[in-house]
Amino acid sequence: MAANDEPLAEALARAVKDLGGGVILYAFSNSLPMSIGKKLGIPVAGEVFADRGYADDGTLWPCGKPGAMIEDAAVAAERAVGMVEKGYLTSLSGKPVPVSADTLCLHGDQPGAVVFARAIRKAFAERGITVAAP
Repeated sequence: MAANDEPLAEALARAVKDLGGGVILYAFSNSLPMSIGKKLGIPVAGEVFADRGYADDGTLWPCGKPGAMIEDAAVAAERAVGMVEKGYLTSLSGKPVPVSADTLCLHGDQPGAVVFARAIRKAFAERGITVAAP
């Protein structure tokens, strides 16, 4: 909701700023909250989704439409590695979309979420990508 709502994005970023040191704004990569948070000088972590399809504009493909969920753990792992190493993902139409992959979301309610998490963790380890809290 805040990703496309400027007053809400501004309120979220200001709330994080008001909380002071040590608080990080986790925001959908390249969204309004992310850009506003950066302008306010607060720590911001860009969130990306390994198991979701993306549109050309960098938004998530609508749930319920074909391609909305990535259903293959190997594909999700490859996408996650690409987002971290290259700073972009490939949209459903094949277009490269830049992302800030500081934090990675994986939907725990999807079938096989544990398999996806293990595949991503293995792919990261093979590439020397470390996973750590900020």
